Amino acid sequence: MSDQQTHPAYGTHKILRHPEKLDALKDGKVSAPIAVRVKPENLCDHSCHFCSYATGFGDNMEPNLLAQLVKKRDRIPESKMMEILTDFREMGVRGVTYSGGGEPLIYPHITESLKRTLDYGL
Repeated sequence: MSDQQTHPAYGTHKILRHPEKLDALKDGKVSAPIAVRVKPENLCDHSCHFCSYATGFGDNMEPNLLAQLVKKRDRIPESKMMEILTDFREMGVRGVTYSGGGEPLIYPHITESLKRTLDYGL
């Protein structure tokens, strides 16, 4: 059974579970996103051959432009991450996915970030 069958909130009709978002759209109002993706860290301790941020991506193993543009040392400072999460709560964001150009679990403030995410009900 697919995720769409077992978890309809993940399907293509997700917006229908949030009628207030449809009302805002109809009224021409700006509304916060239902869910956001945060990339806290660009460093990665994996070497996944399929990663689009890897220096040798794809069959031809040539350096790709995305890998050249990503600054591996980029990281969201802890104070900024906490500010972002507070903003999400105040805006009415409902969900946060931690992903990235790196491995989010090596972000030095991931524990605090996840705790705050849960404390805010995101």
